[in-house]
Amino acid sequence: MSMHRWKFARTAAAAVFLAAAGGLAGMPAARGQTAYQFTTLDDPAGGATEILGISGSTLVGTFNDVQGPHGFIYNGSSFTTLNVPSATQTQANAVSGNMVVGKYIDSSGVPHGFVYNGSSYQTLDDPLGAYGNSANGISGNNVVGEYVNGTGLGDLHGYIYSGTFTTLDDPSAIASGDTIASGISGNTIVGDYTSSDGSGHGFIFNGATFTTLDDPLAQPIGITSHISTAATGVSGQYVVGDYLDSDGGSHGFIYDGSTFATLDDPLGTGGTFITGIDGTTVVGYYFDSSVIRHGFIATPVPEPASAMILCIGTAVLLSRRRGR
Repeated sequence: MSMHRWKFARTAAAAVFLAAAGGLAGMPAARGQTAYQFTTLDDPAGGATEILGISGSTLVGTFNDVQGPHGFIYNGSSFTTLNVPSATQTQANAVSGNMVVGKYIDSSGVPHGFVYNGSSYQTLDDPLGAYGNSANGISGNNVVGEYVNGTGLGDLHGYIYSGTFTTLDDPSAIASGDTIASGISGNTIVGDYTSSDGSGHGFIFNGATFTTLDDPLAQPIGITSHISTAATGVSGQYVVGDYLDSDGGSHGFIYDGSTFATLDDPLGTGGTFITGIDGTTVVGYYFDSSVIRHGFIATPVPEPASAMILCIGTAVLLSRRRGR
């Protein structure tokens, strides 16, 4: 099982269950699939791979081998393993420039956040997080994440770190807690929270107010009335994340500020999880028919009209060059 951000354990578990039961998690949603080209990208050093963050051509994430989870950086051509010294597990969650953030597990089993600057690691723990921390997103010098300060409902809290820690909880969350801050771009922060009825909701925070973000295709799961949407990444006007259908299957989405579009890897018969975005390029992971996790990077496919215009423009340019 992945050591992904705490709340993602429920969606990953649902994908595993449904894939084992017959692959329902990968069934197409009713809404049309937006046009993206998916490329599988697995770390050759291990097995299951999750790509969790992107900045330009740099990708970060985690892979598993016989020793457990390790972080990695991919520079467009090669993978470099990341292991926090003395950690039993390491996961890289996000990247901005040469700065990487994530979480690691110490020898006592306690999760800690970290920042890696390309040469050294620094632990980044909110002092209120006595039961655990995770750094999930970074934009410039600002880091967002979550901490746990107890064992009950409402003990999971989001934060933003800009030299000091500030708790960031969606006011609609149960007990004004149970909030995860997952991604940041400039002043915009995205994440998810749990409401009093047990449902999961995405949110966008613009620096002043929270706006709930629920994919309209998120459906009550099984005999419960719970719905689930998680916003995991943001870049400019675009927000990405995933939602669960009525069978508990996970589907990716991209939201442009007004419209949701489904974004599922065609190989993800056990579910698709979108974890990050830079511009319009998205990253994430999927479960295949054997319930194995694979990382992917996806880029938009040009609209037919755009492709036609590009071809015409190229032909005109070539004819002009030949006429000289």
